[in-house]
Amino acid sequence: MQTGSPACCRFLWWVFRQPLCCNLLGTDLVVGIDTALNDFLNGIDRAVDAANVQKKIYIIHITGDYCDCLVKLAALAGGSEAVIVDQGRDWQAFQALMREKIQGLKRIIAAGKNSATVICFTRQTDQADASLKEIKRSIIDSGITLETSVIALETTLGGIVLTAFDRILAQRLAEKALAVLQNKCKSMSTRFTWSASKAGRLLQPLIRI
Repeated sequence: MQTGSPACCRFLWWVFRQPLCCNLLGTDLVVGIDTALNDFLNGIDRAVDAANVQKKIYIIHITGDYCDCLVKLAALAGGSEAVIVDQGRDWQAFQALMREKIQGLKRIIAAGKNSATVICFTRQTDQADASLKEIKRSIIDSGITLETSVIALETTLGGIVLTAFDRILAQRLAEKALAVLQNKCKSMSTRFTWSASKAGRLLQPLIRI
């Protein structure tokens, strides 16, 4: 499930201009992000298991119009050793970030870990191949001897069933949003009634004439 651009995480605030707190963890995000996160984890968990069995490094490639927070949450929950986000704007900044992450990965491998997964998220599909080749080359140049492979993350996309958390969150947000709209409509109705009454008083002298 795609969650759209990073602006999606502020959609409800922009619509109602006030926080819709429902006393649930995650209500600062959008409905559907928990479902999308679980969908990501299905693929990441399979890659982690395969990496452990085969004693190798898997670079898990994610591409698409996902928000950064979703990808980073997926990497954290999936136990990936590194996450590299390529925004497709500054190649030098990407290389610097990549070297930093690879050095961290090297320290983990040197400490005795014999497998790893690295999440690589690219927004620009035309630059994805170059980014992945650069990451793989950097891993080899760093002296890490584990075999490295690149796999694309498979997601369910349109066939996702919403998680219980997202269903509850949607219900709570809908109730809160309805209450906000009702209060705004009531306030607007009060102002309109007052304005109509004032206009009537002003027009009375003219009507008498």
